[in-house]
Amino acid sequence: MKIVIDGRPLLEPFAHGGVPVYTHELIDALAAHGSEHDWRVFMNGWTRSNHVPVIPTVTTIQKHFPNKLLNLSLLTTGHPYLDALAGGADIFIAPNLNFTSVSPHCTLIQVVHDLSFLVNPSWYSWKSRAWHYAIGVRQLLQRAKIIVAISEATATDIRRHFPEVAERVRVIYPGTPTALTVTPEDAQEIRKKYHLPPRFFFYVGALESRKNITGLLDAFAHFTHTTSYPHELILAGPGSCPKTPRVRRLGIISEKEKHVLLSLAEALVFPSFYEGFGFPPLEAMAHGTPMIASSATSLPEVVGDAGLLVSPYKPHEMAHAMRMIADHADVREDLSRRGFLRAREFTWEKTAKEFLNLCTSP
Repeated sequence: MKIVIDGRPLLEPFAHGGVPVYTHELIDALAAHGSEHDWRVFMNGWTRSNHVPVIPTVTTIQKHFPNKLLNLSLLTTGHPYLDALAGGADIFIAPNLNFTSVSPHCTLIQVVHDLSFLVNPSWYSWKSRAWHYAIGVRQLLQRAKIIVAISEATATDIRRHFPEVAERVRVIYPGTPTALTVTPEDAQEIRKKYHLPPRFFFYVGALESRKNITGLLDAFAHFTHTTSYPHELILAGPGSCPKTPRVRRLGIISEKEKHVLLSLAEALVFPSFYEGFGFPPLEAMAHGTPMIASSATSLPEVVGDAGLLVSPYKPHEMAHAMRMIADHADVREDLSRRGFLRAREFTWEKTAKEFLNLCTSP
């Protein structure tokens, strides 16, 4: 079969975000485990993305339409068909919600990461809300033959907001993102570059309200006021937050730096109000780093019993979890062991095989 994967998410500004990482890993895994098929990746933009996997068995189709013009045409006319731009396809896999139109004979498999823009629109700017509205999510899901939710929490949201497509929803978990090897030299380099303290808590991701950064800062302030530990809180990712004692914001960091920081941190703290899945917890656990995570939405599915789950609405619970990890070496060791084993349960091979079953099923 000729299968096209929409590679436009790879062009997103924050290339290390969840959707670009998911798209990159999915392309790689599908090509590796479905070599009997003709795989193509559709791209559109003025320049070729450096984040497209270079795989001999995958053909990249690069178009150069202005994205705003392409989106406007898809919105108002339903043309051009994206599968046709890629040379035709039996199946078109859309790894994220976007302006999409495919030929009547082409099977659309639509991946949904989350519906946070419907669950709580206040988390988004008016521009972002308008963009989601213009996509026409209901019509897009109705057009899809199969809707892939990346967690049970996301599947539940889809069925609640769009009950007419409930029977077409399938849950396929992503795998653990490929972890870079961290050498002692890497660790020494990053410690020196960022003047890292011996012990610190780490957060990586967008600094935005949905991620509960204010709650994290409150929890860390409570931790520092009630203990004598010298820990700092290191934040990495796009966005801004209030200046707080012993909290440092690194901004957007490289993939290598992220993995080094994950491996060096005493714990990753991930306190989101809402997540469709959540890659950072898996990445931390793959490095054997203890996890403190929100008990909301999909995160209990990801972390299981391999981390400390806390209410995102109770900063004192988060602070208590920080103290537990700071106080007890045996707790850190147990969480490290559990997390490492938990991360190995999520494989891209399994993800690819479940996708391929959907592609070949009647």
